[in-house]
Amino acid sequence: VSSSFFDVLRVRPALGRFFASNAAGDAPGAHPEVVVSWDLWRGRFQADTAVLGATVPINGYPFTIIGVAPQGFRGSMPGIAVELWVPASMLGQIIPTGGWMLDDRKTRMFRVLARLARGVSREAADADVRGIAGAIAKANPNTNQGMSATVMPLWESHYGLHDQLRAPLAVLGGVLA
Repeated sequence: VSSSFFDVLRVRPALGRFFASNAAGDAPGAHPEVVVSWDLWRGRFQADTAVLGATVPINGYPFTIIGVAPQGFRGSMPGIAVELWVPASMLGQIIPTGGWMLDDRKTRMFRVLARLARGVSREAADADVRGIAGAIAKANPNTNQGMSATVMPLWESHYGLHDQLRAPLAVLGGVLA
């Protein structure tokens, strides 16, 4: 996740801290830190507060536990219980293929979560985002031609269990009606 992930979702740590929000923190491989879920902390670490500062291997790479997410927080994709979060800049250390995806403009694996500023409508934000996507597509035609972006509520996004259940629930709703 990005360093601002928890801030955007307005989540506060149950123990320790979350990732520092600064541009320097985005250097690939610079911050081998991990935030663990409440359930992982209680189950794997027996709710030991001394877990902060402990080093744990993730795919063989040492990460330092800096915080514990609050009880009940499962991440941003409904239906999927995430047990740990690491900075996106550490992707090269946690997946076998390395961090090439951080440099490849054709990578489409990241999703963006944002919070509208006070007084900004969804329509205005969508127009801004589409304009930015258009400028990126114009500047990078080989990788972004035909690409765009849309502002939508999280529940309408195409990630998580709710997206997989949308069509079956619509059919079920029609049958019940």
